[in-house]
Amino acid sequence: MQITNSSIMFVAVSLGSGGSEMSNAEEWARSLGEEIKAKQSAAREDAQTVAMHRDIVAEKMPFKWEELCAVFQSCCTAYNEQLQPERKLACHRSGSHRFSICPDALPEIVEGTYHYETRRIHIQTPGASEWFLPRVVLTGSGDVELVSNSTRRVTTIEKIAQDAIRVGLIRR
Repeated sequence: MQITNSSIMFVAVSLGSGGSEMSNAEEWARSLGEEIKAKQSAAREDAQTVAMHRDIVAEKMPFKWEELCAVFQSCCTAYNEQLQPERKLACHRSGSHRFSICPDALPEIVEGTYHYETRRIHIQTPGASEWFLPRVVLTGSGDVELVSNSTRRVTTIEKIAQDAIRVGLIRR
């Protein structure tokens, strides 16, 4: 920087190359090509990850649904054996994507539906409704956890069944 005495200030700024300046068009084009290839590679990896998650959900969710139905059935059996109620709980399947739980001939206290197209589970009780969404866990060959749509937390199949039956019995 230079300053003169005649009340006029001259400033000369020099930026050194610092290694970041491209010396010619060929180097710039090579660098840009590498950047584009890296971005395309990252996009391919993202697409492969999404496809892998979709495949795992498609494969595992029907098993989670069947497991959930079995746990609801075992909860009904345990309730009937332990409490010996006047009106026993029964778990009724309506096709492969729906079940309901009723105390003998009374209205349903829990309804469960597996939405095959969206791979979501809907559990409805008197006064409450909850969706459970799949979340892929990439350990071993991959698995699916169920996440409550309202709390955004992972929950177990046992907790889903026990809480739904409890709410259904209390609120009927």
